Amino acid sequence: MFNLNPYLLVDHFDVLDHYWDYGKCTHAFYGTKYLLQFKKKKCENVTNIWLSKILVFNSSKISFSTILPKISRCEVTTLQLTACTMSESDLKFLTKWGKTERFFLREVTVFNSENIQLSLDGLLAYALYANEIRIETTFTTAETSKNLAKLNKTQKFKSFIVDELEGILDHELMYEFIKKNAGINSYFSIEFFQGDEMTQFFKELLKNQLRQLNWENILLKDAPSEYAYDDIYFYFNSFLNGIFNETNDYCGCWNGDGCSACLYKDDSLNDSSSSVKANEESMKEHPSLMTQIWHFFVKNIQNFFEWFIFL
Repeated sequence: MFNLNPYLLVDHFDVLDHYWDYGKCTHAFYGTKYLLQFKKKKCENVTNIWLSKILVFNSSKISFSTILPKISRCEVTTLQLTACTMSESDLKFLTKWGKTERFFLREVTVFNSENIQLSLDGLLAYALYANEIRIETTFTTAETSKNLAKLNKTQKFKSFIVDELEGILDHELMYEFIKKNAGINSYFSIEFFQGDEMTQFFKELLKNQLRQLNWENILLKDAPSEYAYDDIYFYFNSFLNGIFNETNDYCGCWNGDGCSACLYKDDSLNDSSSSVKANEESMKEHPSLMTQIWHFFVKNIQNFFEWFIFL
């Protein structure tokens, strides 16, 4: 029989206020085949979406309630929601296929059927299959620590980060939660809304408990970023930004030559030859982009060797 309502298979669904032209970069980074960026007019009649890998929502102009009816199946491995309000049934729908490995919520408000907002433990009940969890701006209740101590995740976590947590947690019950749900070489971090003093006090109490398992190092690792770039990427990226900020000769052109916009931005009404001459004088004061890149690689050759050996 013919299916009168075929699915629209989408690997990566973006709902944002502003879009960059990702092109091939997004496909290469995520390994996706089909990227759908939500635009109200173009997607007005789009329905029956089957999501297979990534859902990203971050919009103050689009209501999440207008997006959800368009999705028929949500088997994403990465769920990243920012600044939205939804019902508990919505969150249950997004995670019910048990494929969500990366669970990121930032300033997300979820209400249950009695119109009561879900606290931290209520949100984590829908992250049972996630090995990377990051929740920002949430709260605890008198039952949160007890509920978390009872929670048995299907998948052990390797990264568990909660920021801007309003309320308190029992360090002994959180120790029970970690003992049951932390994976090997995992990272655990909680930052309280009340400030650094409260955070540090809780961390010290928890560290004393974790010494029983010799697991205190779980609190000491640097927090992983949501997108796992290598350190050398950030090092090189900041180096390039430094060049552009220092020379102020380029508008972002990557071919080594300034375009007309940056060559003549200050002398657009003057003789073009004087602008070119001024640019040549500026280039004498600063080494060329390619020269500086070469110097960077020569100066840091040892770091590159260590990086490759590590790989």
